[in-house]
Amino acid sequence: MKAAFHQDRAQPLVYTSLTRNLSRFGVALLIGQFIYAGTACCLNFELPDGDCRPLTGKVIRCRYLAGSASLYEIGVEFDSPIYLAESTPSPPEATESPSPSGP
Repeated sequence: MKAAFHQDRAQPLVYTSLTRNLSRFGVALLIGQFIYAGTACCLNFELPDGDCRPLTGKVIRCRYLAGSASLYEIGVEFDSPIYLAESTPSPPEATESPSPSGP
């Protein structure tokens, strides 16, 4: 996920980051710099079909990951909930019901 953090600078800090714990209300990002809580951010969420969905939010927490050289987990709360079912492919339809296992 590409993330741009808008701090007190003319240019935003832009990172391509790994994601953790994606939900309707937010996401955790792994980046190499401390970001203050309250910092606005813009995210580009890449969908499985290759399209990008822009999301906005704010940093609600930032914690150093002990044992890493300089890795931080950033908690971002979205400005409005996202609907994950609209962003992921539908599971295949079940054609047969599973048979019970046993003797």
